[in-house]
Amino acid sequence: MIWFYTTVLFLSCYAAVIHRAFAVKRSNYDISIGLEQGIDSSSSISADTLQRILAGVESGNKENIYFYGILKLYGLSMNKDEQGAAQQFLRASKLGHKQATTAYGTMLLSGALGQPNFVEALAFFRQGVQLGDMVSLFLLIVSY
Repeated sequence: MIWFYTTVLFLSCYAAVIHRAFAVKRSNYDISIGLEQGIDSSSSISADTLQRILAGVESGNKENIYFYGILKLYGLSMNKDEQGAAQQFLRASKLGHKQATTAYGTMLLSGALGQPNFVEALAFFRQGVQLGDMVSLFLLIVSY
C-alpha cells in the first residue's frame, strides 16, 4: 500500500514540474508536451538541426518524428500547425514512442483537434502506460 501512495505522490510532483508550454487547459491539471526534450514555445533550433530531424523523419525514426511533431506544435523553424503536430505524434505513437502516445492523447483531451475526445484520449493514455510512460499513468489516475 505504501508503494501505491509513493507512486501517486511521485506522479503528482512530476506533473507539477511539467506544467508549462502546450498544456491541457480545459481540465483541472496542466500537462506539457515536449518539456522532457527541453523544448517549449520559446525554444529555437538551427537550420542544420532541422535538416537532420527531417532526414530522420523521412527514414521513419520515431524519435525524430516525435521531435518534428513538437516543432510543428510550437511553430519552431516552421509555421505552427497543431493538426500536423498531431499527425506526427500519431505516427510516432504507432511506432511505439511512449511520449508521442501521451502527447496525442493530451491533444485529444484538450480539444486541440476539435471537440475534446475523452474516451479516445484515455485509450491513448492506457497505451502510453503499457509503453511505460508515467505521465500517461498520471493522466489515467486523474481522469477517473
